[in-house]
Amino acid sequence: MPRRKRNPNGSGTVTKRSDGRYQAAVYVPQPDGTVKRKYAYGRTYDECDSKRRELIDRANGGIPTPTRDMTLGQWFDYWLEVIVKPNLAHNSYRTYEAAVRLHLRPRLGSKVMVKLGVKELRGVVQRLAEEEGARPPSGCFGPSQRRSRPRWSKTSG
Repeated sequence: MPRRKRNPNGSGTVTKRSDGRYQAAVYVPQPDGTVKRKYAYGRTYDECDSKRRELIDRANGGIPTPTRDMTLGQWFDYWLEVIVKPNLAHNSYRTYEAAVRLHLRPRLGSKVMVKLGVKELRGVVQRLAEEEGARPPSGCFGPSQRRSRPRWSKTSG
């Protein structure tokens, strides 16, 4: 009898659960540099396998995949150090870091990313705008209130 062909290391697994669904498990990088096991579920083997492949593609591309317990504070740290700092000028980085430190982290830093919804995020942005006396960007909360014609266009007549 021929031996079963083994999957290479790091390719993850797909197993059938007792409830009939399939479960994929893959080790993925976290924004803090550690590696954790991430699970994905599907009704069919093919659906679950495609989710497993997406996770592996993200991991091979160096894109961190947050797990259920990752907070926005941890994501802010990753975003500032890995995305903002190498790609922007020093003063731009300082501006972003100050905005995160003074405004975003106190309001959103302890929120778990998976549980954060659009409604909650909009409420935080709205309260921030009211507290700071600033107005959110146009189009942030729905259809934009643009002028019927651009300011720079010539009027006919």
